[in-house]
Amino acid sequence: MLKTTKRYVITTNALNSKGFRILSEGIDWTDYNNNPILLYMHYRPTGADKNEIRAIGNVRDIQTDSNGVVTGQLYFNDKYDFAVSIFEGYENGTYNMLSLCAQPLESSDKPEHILAGQTLPTVSKCKAKEISCIDIGSNGEAIGVELCDTAGNIIKLSDALKVNLQTNTKALPEPPFKSPKISATYLVKKAFDDGKIIKDKIDYFTELAAIYPNEIMALFDKMPKKDIMLLEMESKSWADLDQSGELETLKMKSPAVFREKFFKKFGKYPN
Repeated sequence: MLKTTKRYVITTNALNSKGFRILSEGIDWTDYNNNPILLYMHYRPTGADKNEIRAIGNVRDIQTDSNGVVTGQLYFNDKYDFAVSIFEGYENGTYNMLSLCAQPLESSDKPEHILAGQTLPTVSKCKAKEISCIDIGSNGEAIGVELCDTAGNIIKLSDALKVNLQTNTKALPEPPFKSPKISATYLVKKAFDDGKIIKDKIDYFTELAAIYPNEIMALFDKMPKKDIMLLEMESKSWADLDQSGELETLKMKSPAVFREKFFKKFGKYPN
Protein backbone atom coordinates (compact mmCIF):
# COMPACT_ATOMS: atom_id res chain seq x y z
CA MET A 1 0.00 0.00 0.00
CA LEU A 2 1.17 3.52 -0.81
CA LYS A 3 0.84 5.94 2.11
CA THR A 4 0.44 9.67 1.47
CA THR A 5 2.99 11.91 3.12
CA LYS A 6 0.32 14.04 4.79
CA ARG A 7 -3.13 13.67 6.31
CA TYR A 8 -6.25 14.94 4.53
CA VAL A 9 -9.46 16.57 5.72
CA ILE A 10 -12.47 14.24 5.49
CA THR A 11 -15.17 16.51 6.89
CA THR A 12 -15.78 19.50 9.17
CA ASN A 13 -18.72 21.24 10.83
CA ALA A 14 -18.81 23.80 8.01
CA LEU A 15 -21.78 24.55 5.78
CA ASN A 16 -21.49 23.00 2.32
CA SER A 17 -22.69 24.28 -1.06
CA LYS A 18 -25.74 22.01 -0.90
CA GLY A 19 -27.23 24.01 1.95
CA PHE A 20 -26.75 21.65 4.90
CA ARG A 21 -23.93 20.50 7.17
CA ILE A 22 -22.91 17.46 9.17
CA LEU A 23 -21.85 17.68 12.82
CA SER A 24 -18.51 15.90 13.15
CA GLU A 25 -19.24 14.86 16.73
CA GLY A 26 -22.33 12.98 15.56
CA ILE A 27 -20.56 10.72 13.03
CA ASP A 28 -20.44 7.02 13.91
CA TRP A 29 -17.21 5.56 12.48
CA THR A 30 -17.60 2.04 13.94
CA ASP A 31 -18.65 0.21 10.78
CA TYR A 32 -16.39 2.24 8.55
CA ASN A 33 -13.30 1.48 10.63
CA ASN A 34 -14.02 -2.21 10.14
CA ASN A 35 -13.94 -1.70 6.39
CA PRO A 36 -12.18 1.65 5.72
CA ILE A 37 -12.84 1.73 1.98
CA LEU A 38 -11.54 4.54 -0.25
CA LEU A 39 -13.38 5.02 -3.56
CA TYR A 40 -12.98 7.37 -6.50
CA MET A 41 -15.82 9.92 -6.99
CA HIS A 42 -18.17 7.67 -4.96
CA TYR A 43 -18.14 5.11 -7.75
CA ARG A 44 -18.93 1.51 -6.85
CA PRO A 45 -18.43 -1.17 -9.55
CA THR A 46 -21.48 -3.09 -10.68
CA GLY A 47 -19.60 -6.08 -12.09
CA ALA A 48 -20.91 -5.40 -15.59
CA ASP A 49 -17.49 -4.52 -16.96
CA LYS A 50 -14.08 -5.84 -15.92
CA ASN A 51 -12.61 -2.38 -16.61
CA GLU A 52 -14.85 -0.61 -14.08
CA ILE A 53 -13.07 1.52 -11.48
CA ARG A 54 -12.60 -0.50 -8.30
CA ALA A 55 -11.90 0.59 -4.74
CA ILE A 56 -8.53 2.33 -4.71
CA GLY A 57 -7.45 2.09 -1.10
CA ASN A 58 -8.22 2.75 2.56
CA VAL A 59 -8.47 5.66 5.00
CA ARG A 60 -7.00 4.88 8.41
CA ASP A 61 -6.21 6.57 11.70
CA ILE A 62 -9.24 8.88 11.52
CA GLN A 63 -9.04 11.69 14.07
CA THR A 64 -11.36 14.54 15.06
CA ASP A 65 -9.87 17.68 16.62
CA SER A 66 -11.51 20.11 19.06
CA ASN A 67 -12.83 22.25 16.18
CA GLY A 68 -14.62 19.35 14.52
CA VAL A 69 -12.08 18.91 11.74
CA VAL A 70 -11.88 15.21 10.83
CA THR A 71 -8.71 13.98 9.12
CA GLY A 72 -7.37 10.65 7.98
CA GLN A 73 -4.31 8.97 6.50
CA LEU A 74 -4.71 7.74 2.92
CA TYR A 75 -3.41 4.38 1.68
CA PHE A 76 -3.56 3.40 -2.00
CA ASN A 77 -3.46 -0.02 -3.61
CA ASP A 78 0.02 -0.25 -5.14
CA LYS A 79 -1.03 -3.22 -7.31
CA TYR A 80 -3.72 -1.22 -9.11
CA ASP A 81 -2.40 1.22 -11.74
CA PHE A 82 -5.39 3.58 -11.51
CA ALA A 83 -5.03 3.79 -7.71
CA VAL A 84 -1.32 4.54 -8.12
CA SER A 85 -2.13 7.40 -10.50
CA ILE A 86 -4.57 8.93 -7.97
CA PHE A 87 -1.96 8.52 -5.21
CA GLU A 88 0.51 10.44 -7.36
CA GLY A 89 -2.12 13.14 -7.89
CA TYR A 90 -2.41 13.67 -4.13
CA GLU A 91 1.34 13.63 -3.65
CA ASN A 92 2.01 16.22 -6.35
CA GLY A 93 -0.88 18.49 -5.31
CA THR A 94 -3.24 17.80 -8.21
CA TYR A 95 -5.83 16.43 -5.78
CA ASN A 96 -6.48 17.88 -2.32
CA MET A 97 -10.04 16.94 -1.46
CA LEU A 98 -12.02 14.04 -0.04
CA SER A 99 -15.77 13.44 0.23
CA LEU A 100 -17.59 11.59 3.00
CA CYS A 101 -20.67 9.55 2.13
CA ALA A 102 -22.81 9.27 5.25
CA GLN A 103 -26.16 7.69 6.10
CA PRO A 104 -28.26 10.30 7.96
CA LEU A 105 -29.78 9.06 11.22
CA GLU A 106 -30.97 12.23 12.97
CA SER A 107 -31.22 15.88 12.04
CA SER A 108 -31.93 19.18 13.73
CA ASP A 109 -33.37 22.48 12.59
CA LYS A 110 -32.86 24.10 15.98
CA PRO A 111 -31.59 27.66 15.51
CA GLU A 112 -28.38 26.91 17.40
CA HIS A 113 -27.54 24.28 14.77
CA ILE A 114 -28.21 26.55 11.78
CA LEU A 115 -25.51 28.81 10.33
CA ALA A 116 -25.91 31.92 8.21
CA GLY A 117 -26.97 30.96 4.71
CA GLN A 118 -28.04 27.44 5.67
CA THR A 119 -31.20 26.31 3.89
CA LEU A 120 -31.56 22.68 5.03
CA PRO A 121 -31.44 20.92 8.42
CA THR A 122 -28.18 19.97 10.08
CA VAL A 123 -27.35 16.26 10.11
CA SER A 124 -26.73 15.81 13.83
CA LYS A 125 -26.12 12.04 13.75
CA CYS A 126 -25.05 9.84 10.88
CA LYS A 127 -23.13 6.69 10.01
CA ALA A 128 -20.01 6.89 7.84
CA LYS A 129 -20.33 4.55 4.84
CA GLU A 130 -17.40 5.37 2.56
CA ILE A 131 -14.86 8.05 1.69
CA SER A 132 -13.97 9.08 -1.84
CA CYS A 133 -11.23 10.93 -3.63
CA ILE A 134 -12.80 13.84 -5.52
CA ASP A 135 -11.72 16.71 -7.72
CA ILE A 136 -14.07 19.48 -6.49
CA GLY A 137 -15.50 19.71 -2.97
CA SER A 138 -18.69 21.14 -1.51
CA ASN A 139 -17.17 23.85 0.64
CA GLY A 140 -14.09 25.99 1.13
CA GLU A 141 -12.54 23.65 3.68
CA ALA A 142 -11.45 21.17 1.01
CA ILE A 143 -14.19 18.62 1.52
CA GLY A 144 -17.19 17.20 -0.27
CA VAL A 145 -20.20 15.38 1.09
CA GLU A 146 -22.88 12.96 -0.08
CA LEU A 147 -25.79 11.32 1.70
CA CYS A 148 -26.48 7.63 1.21
CA ASP A 149 -28.88 4.88 2.24
CA THR A 150 -28.21 1.85 4.42
CA ALA A 151 -26.61 0.02 1.48
CA GLY A 152 -24.23 2.88 0.79
CA ASN A 153 -26.02 4.04 -2.38
CA ILE A 154 -26.03 7.78 -3.06
CA ILE A 155 -29.48 9.28 -2.54
CA LYS A 156 -30.98 12.57 -3.70
CA LEU A 157 -30.83 15.44 -1.25
CA SER A 158 -34.57 15.96 -1.61
CA ASP A 159 -35.22 12.37 -0.56
CA ALA A 160 -32.70 12.43 2.26
CA LEU A 161 -33.80 15.68 3.80
CA LYS A 162 -37.55 15.33 3.31
CA VAL A 163 -37.75 11.68 4.32
CA ASN A 164 -34.69 10.40 6.18
CA LEU A 165 -34.06 13.57 8.14
CA GLN A 166 -37.45 15.03 8.90
CA THR A 167 -39.14 11.74 9.75
CA ASN A 168 -36.23 10.50 11.84
CA THR A 169 -35.51 13.74 13.67
CA LYS A 170 -35.47 13.40 17.42
CA ALA A 171 -36.13 16.33 19.67
CA LEU A 172 -32.96 17.73 21.19
CA PRO A 173 -32.68 19.58 24.49
CA GLU A 174 -33.46 23.27 24.05
CA PRO A 175 -30.28 25.10 25.10
CA PRO A 176 -30.20 28.90 25.41
CA PHE A 177 -29.69 30.58 22.05
CA LYS A 178 -26.16 31.96 21.85
CA SER A 179 -24.99 31.63 18.25
CA PRO A 180 -24.41 34.98 16.48
CA LYS A 181 -24.39 33.16 13.14
CA ILE A 182 -28.09 32.42 13.08
CA SER A 183 -29.51 32.87 9.58
CA ALA A 184 -32.00 35.74 9.56
CA THR A 185 -33.68 34.28 6.49
CA TYR A 186 -34.04 30.86 8.10
CA LEU A 187 -35.31 32.31 11.38
CA VAL A 188 -37.98 34.41 9.70
CA LYS A 189 -39.01 31.65 7.29
CA LYS A 190 -39.57 29.30 10.21
CA ALA A 191 -41.67 31.92 11.98
CA PHE A 192 -43.75 32.32 8.83
CA ASP A 193 -44.14 28.54 8.43
CA ASP A 194 -45.29 28.37 12.06
CA GLY A 195 -47.95 31.00 11.41
CA LYS A 196 -46.32 33.56 13.69
CA ILE A 197 -46.00 36.31 11.08
CA ILE A 198 -47.76 37.12 7.82
CA LYS A 199 -46.14 37.19 4.39
CA ASP A 200 -46.12 40.99 4.22
CA LYS A 201 -43.89 41.13 7.31
CA ILE A 202 -41.17 38.74 6.08
CA ASP A 203 -38.85 41.43 4.67
CA TYR A 204 -39.36 43.63 7.73
CA PHE A 205 -38.46 40.91 10.21
CA THR A 206 -35.59 39.62 8.06
CA GLU A 207 -33.92 43.04 8.23
CA LEU A 208 -34.41 43.16 11.99
CA ALA A 209 -33.18 39.59 12.53
CA ALA A 210 -29.99 40.33 10.59
CA ILE A 211 -29.17 43.05 13.16
CA TYR A 212 -30.82 41.69 16.32
CA PRO A 213 -30.95 37.89 15.93
CA ASN A 214 -31.19 37.13 19.66
CA GLU A 215 -33.97 39.62 20.26
CA ILE A 216 -36.03 38.47 17.26
CA MET A 217 -35.45 34.86 18.25
CA ALA A 218 -36.82 35.59 21.73
CA LEU A 219 -39.78 37.46 20.24
CA PHE A 220 -40.71 34.58 17.94
CA ASP A 221 -40.40 32.10 20.80
CA LYS A 222 -43.11 33.99 22.69
CA MET A 223 -45.47 34.08 19.74
CA PRO A 224 -48.07 31.30 19.56
CA LYS A 225 -48.25 29.18 16.42
CA LYS A 226 -51.25 29.96 14.25
CA ASP A 227 -52.92 28.69 11.14
CA ILE A 228 -51.39 30.57 8.18
CA MET A 229 -54.78 31.20 6.54
CA LEU A 230 -56.21 32.55 9.78
CA LEU A 231 -53.21 34.82 10.27
CA GLU A 232 -53.64 36.20 6.76
CA MET A 233 -57.36 36.80 7.44
CA GLU A 234 -56.59 38.67 10.66
CA SER A 235 -54.32 41.02 8.70
CA LYS A 236 -57.02 41.97 6.16
CA SER A 237 -59.35 44.94 6.36
CA TRP A 238 -63.09 44.58 6.95
CA ALA A 239 -63.74 45.50 3.32
CA ASP A 240 -61.33 42.87 2.02
CA LEU A 241 -62.82 40.21 4.29
CA ASP A 242 -66.33 41.16 3.20
CA GLN A 243 -65.34 41.00 -0.45
CA SER A 244 -63.66 37.60 -0.09
CA GLY A 245 -66.50 36.17 1.99
CA GLU A 246 -64.24 35.40 4.96
CA LEU A 247 -66.03 37.38 7.68
CA GLU A 248 -67.99 34.41 8.99
CA THR A 249 -64.86 32.24 9.05
CA LEU A 250 -62.97 34.92 11.00
CA LYS A 251 -65.89 35.30 13.42
CA MET A 252 -65.86 31.59 14.12
CA LYS A 253 -62.09 31.03 14.32
CA SER A 254 -60.94 34.31 15.84
CA PRO A 255 -63.89 36.03 17.57
CA ALA A 256 -61.74 38.54 19.44
CA VAL A 257 -60.18 39.83 16.23
CA PHE A 258 -63.60 39.88 14.56
CA ARG A 259 -64.99 42.02 17.41
CA GLU A 260 -62.17 44.54 17.08
CA LYS A 261 -62.58 44.80 13.32
CA PHE A 262 -66.34 45.19 13.78
CA PHE A 263 -65.79 48.01 16.26
CA LYS A 264 -63.31 49.75 13.95
CA LYS A 265 -65.79 49.53 11.09
CA PHE A 266 -69.07 50.44 12.88
CA GLY A 267 -67.94 52.22 16.07
CA LYS A 268 -69.54 49.64 18.34
CA TYR A 269 -69.07 46.02 19.30
CA PRO A 270 -71.36 43.30 17.89
CA ASN A 271 -74.14 41.97 20.11
